[in-house]
Amino acid sequence: DESFARYRVAGPNPMLIQKLTEIPANFAFNNQQYQQVMGQQDNLNLALAESRIYFIDYKELSLLADHTGQSSQGQTKYVYAPMALFAIPQGGKSLMPVAIQCGQDHNQYPLFLQADSKQPLAWWGWQIAKTIVQVAEGNYHELFVHLARTHLVLEAFTIATHRHLAECHPVNILLLPHCEGTLFINNAAANSLIAPNGPIDHIFGAPIALTQQAAGLDRLAFNFSENMLINDLKRRGVANPDCLPDYPYRDDALLIWATIEQWVKNYIDLYYQSSEDVINDSELQAWANSIITDGKIQGFMPINHKDVLIETLTMIIFTASAQHAAVNFPQKPLMTYAPAISGAGWQACPTTQIGHTQADWQKFLPPIEQSFEQLNILYLLGSVHYRPLGDYRSNHFPYLAWFEDDRVTEDNGPLAEFRQALIDVEAIINARNSERISYNFLLPSQIPTSINI
Repeated sequence: DESFARYRVAGPNPMLIQKLTEIPANFAFNNQQYQQVMGQQDNLNLALAESRIYFIDYKELSLLADHTGQSSQGQTKYVYAPMALFAIPQGGKSLMPVAIQCGQDHNQYPLFLQADSKQPLAWWGWQIAKTIVQVAEGNYHELFVHLARTHLVLEAFTIATHRHLAECHPVNILLLPHCEGTLFINNAAANSLIAPNGPIDHIFGAPIALTQQAAGLDRLAFNFSENMLINDLKRRGVANPDCLPDYPYRDDALLIWATIEQWVKNYIDLYYQSSEDVINDSELQAWANSIITDGKIQGFMPINHKDVLIETLTMIIFTASAQHAAVNFPQKPLMTYAPAISGAGWQACPTTQIGHTQADWQKFLPPIEQSFEQLNILYLLGSVHYRPLGDYRSNHFPYLAWFEDDRVTEDNGPLAEFRQALIDVEAIINARNSERISYNFLLPSQIPTSINI
């Protein structure tokens, strides 16, 4: 249960957990059930008032949950759209799972409550419910958080940068290293990884055409401004560490964001003295317009102020580097073992929590062929670390320094300051890891500059 809860704050998709101020109408959960898990000394209304109730909702997977897939051996595969409620115990710091509803309609899907091994009639039903959530997590992570919101979003910026900014344009020079390899890896994925009869088709539950459609719809629904780190944390009610103390992704990501933002500001200050300079840059304005019209990036703000430009470039670089690292590299240590998380369930949702056995739970797990394929592909995707953040070099031998402006590269200049700041952040994260379960995905030395795997 502790590992299951940790996936929400330090796993491959730590961007879905949200604070609740009231129980959703379609989640049939009450105080009696809360106290059955958390004890009579606590109560649901108090926990809500004290910001101790958190929730994940996979409703966006309803399109996939409504359509079963078929394996090459004729077995039926399932995707689910569950909801799960977590709580922080009184005086505690970390989430613990309390209840799971395996679908969106509470009239169709009964509630499963946390049960330990001393409750044998309910224990295996609880394991099944957690597995259903992990299947949803596998789909939500790979299709939305990983593919759509990093790979496909950065493709729009990569194309606009190549089309509209001259080679000598300062924004082009800043962004190109963060675009390196993205079009290539996206094209490779489209033609192999997420193609018919490819690994996603084999491992994931829904028909491949619907899987592709779901990723495309999520990409088009992505809101650039709302997904800026601090905006996203505030929107989900998880920005305050006093309410949710144990949230490694949030804490480390904020350090990286601030470091990138200062680097971008120092760099842009060299080339734009005022917001008027930004507005009068015809190439930059064409770039921004292309992102909105051709790239179809919702929530992309017009570049009408120098601060907006800095914030926009910070978001692009953060997404290409730290955000992708946070969702890509957990694939190897956290997603290669199919019984822990997978893309398909192999049984329909149960109609009751009581009376299941270990054999019943095992029927939900992937067959060995799909499990090996998952192991192989995710081990590969989570293993390739390219040039780290802050290491700007040409991509051609002898790999000369990328920036040629002495004002950027001088001693104690913007680039040197950025590199030292990344070293300082690494030290802070290492110190944090000495006092918590290690979270290494946002160590600067482990963050590649661009999305190239």
